Amino acid sequence: MGCVNSSNSSDQLGIIHNNDFDDNLQTNPSILSSLISCFEAQNHDEDATPTEHAIPIEPVSQPETQLQMLAIAPLERGSHQQRRYAQFIHPAVLERGLVESIDVAYPTSGKGFVLIINYSHSRQGSEKDVTKLVGFFQHELQHSVLLGNNNMTREELRAFFEDVKKSIDARFYCFICIVMAHGNEKGIITSDGKVQSYNEIIETFDNRNMSAFAGRPKLFLINACRGDRRPWTMPFDFESITMDATPVHPIELVAETSDIYAVYSTVRGFVSTRDTQEGSIFIQTCVDVFQKYYKTRNVCDMTTSIRRKVQHNHMCQVSEAKTTLTKQFYLMKSQ
Repeated sequence: MGCVNSSNSSDQLGIIHNNDFDDNLQTNPSILSSLISCFEAQNHDEDATPTEHAIPIEPVSQPETQLQMLAIAPLERGSHQQRRYAQFIHPAVLERGLVESIDVAYPTSGKGFVLIINYSHSRQGSEKDVTKLVGFFQHELQHSVLLGNNNMTREELRAFFEDVKKSIDARFYCFICIVMAHGNEKGIITSDGKVQSYNEIIETFDNRNMSAFAGRPKLFLINACRGDRRPWTMPFDFESITMDATPVHPIELVAETSDIYAVYSTVRGFVSTRDTQEGSIFIQTCVDVFQKYYKTRNVCDMTTSIRRKVQHNHMCQVSEAKTTLTKQFYLMKSQ
């Protein structure tokens, strides 16, 4: 499905409103059963009692001029008569002709906010990663990109994160944090030799600590060693390969909040490889896959492809993803 400009009507966008719901079903009878299933699943979930730590979120307004999205108004029944909801479906799913509750996606109104932190000291080639990331997220997707000061101390990094949080609000549909540094199993190594834990980085931007952004997806790409072990199958030529490692005792990282997708360049206990001429294997592959598939694939699917490509083509390194996402997450070009 191509882009739709702001002069197009809601019918061209495939938006279904309460007032013309019956008419749309008459003209599209093939989707009736799948829509009903989606609505019933949604209404069933909404009847559940909120958990003790539930954070209220503001509804996301998806303009009718937003391209390639479908808003579905749920059937009104019983206590739901005065409540309005919208579910958003990616255009690639719509082209299949079947909509199911599993296809519900995070809305993509507005830009994404991308934060890039690169510790370049003794990490030759990492500047290539920054260039490629900016090229994709800023020039291709037209997201807002912020580059952190190079080689901050741990306290400087923490203060910087607090300042960044003040800039992230409902103008943005997603938050993407990319951290590249030497690391160990606890976290990244800052310029003063201290450890900033992976878990603390993620928690800084979770729903509780960034309540104005609650319910919106947050993607973390962390390119750092998480130990000193190396894969058992390795090529013989290591001339341009180096490791981002500083080993310490192991620690488990567990995602505890929703709407977070954290992807690590390697599994716990293993090194992460970086080509001193071309940049980090993981970051370079991420951008390559995102550029090729973001228009039709969600982030989870793309990271599976990234994992496969890195493992098969680059020293058998295996990336790891931890997720608490509750909907499909897509990267979309800003309008």
